[in-house]
Amino acid sequence: MQNLWLNLGVLHEAIQDISKQNNINKFWESVCKNTRWIIPAKKTYIVLQTKNSQTEIVAKLESGNFSTAIGKCLEYDHSIFNNLINSGENTWIENSQKDPLLECLFKNNLEVLSVPIKFDNSSIGLILFSINLGTEINKEEIDSLTKIYSLHVGITYKYILNKRQFVHFLTGFWLLESSQTKPIMI
Repeated sequence: MQNLWLNLGVLHEAIQDISKQNNINKFWESVCKNTRWIIPAKKTYIVLQTKNSQTEIVAKLESGNFSTAIGKCLEYDHSIFNNLINSGENTWIENSQKDPLLECLFKNNLEVLSVPIKFDNSSIGLILFSINLGTEINKEEIDSLTKIYSLHVGITYKYILNKRQFVHFLTGFWLLESSQTKPIMI
């Protein structure tokens, strides 16, 4: 029980940190970096669904290194990730599908958890976690913590997008992101 309260406290701190962000790139960096305090993920990828039913990797954290990407950086099977997004549920993915992104996530015998990013009862993307499950890891606890976290990620992401659109509506100008983006290399 004591461990649960500690995890809830860390989750609270992580949600506060992502909620303060108002720049998309800083937001994704905060999302990725805060996940390592919530669950023992070795790798974290953010995948968003695009308007043409494709998916796009927008951020990753691996070995403590964060990077963002805009555009197509890796050939992978979009249907696998669209199905995970549309399922709307946390899914422990089996290492049976041949896909470059999944192969990267499963490297070193890690297990992969797919958590949908939701807003208004619909999923808009995924957070993919590569986790080294030890004897002390409780999958149910991880599922609960990541569901709460991903809901806040979805709400904050939509808030940032809506704020950008509102500024564009008022001024005719788009808010520019201040930090440079780096392509993701897998």
